[in-house]
Amino acid sequence: MVAFSHPVLLIGMLRNLIRNAIDYTPAGGGVFVTTRRCGAEMRIAVRDTGVGIRASALSTIFRLSNGPTKAGWTVLGLGSSL
Repeated sequence: MVAFSHPVLLIGMLRNLIRNAIDYTPAGGGVFVTTRRCGAEMRIAVRDTGVGIRASALSTIFRLSNGPTKAGWTVLGLGSSL
């Protein structure tokens, strides 16, 4: 995924992504964050040994959502309604 973002928003996105990786990785598992400069771009990868995303959600995970979650909350964002 390619994202162009304001630095403050990027920090929030990374914090959420890493927090989810930690929350869904069992004890003894691992969360790995790597960065690499590619010319004028920075590539950031987050990988974990957690349970992963269910197959039925993969086709919609990066769509913008604006609706109720299973808990009844209204959300706006990428994948935030899972």
